[in-house]
Amino acid sequence: MHAGPYSNRVVFKFELSDDVPSVRVALYSRMGMNVANFVFGEMQAGRNSLTITPDIAEGYYVAYVLAGTHKFRAI
Repeated sequence: MHAGPYSNRVVFKFELSDDVPSVRVALYSRMGMNVANFVFGEMQAGRNSLTITPDIAEGYYVAYVLAGTHKFRAI
């Protein structure tokens, strides 16, 4: 995951071992509250990237990328 210091744009880069019908990104606050969700269509096996621009307050969040049976986490 990469976010610029002056931007709310976040880029996730990950690799999938198989095709998936959809991908979801969920952002959680440090207190465990879901603050944003993003849904994307199908993705193919191999290297992928997603870009989101969440409209949330500056701070630290836990991001989960859920793609089929694949689960990735970043802070």
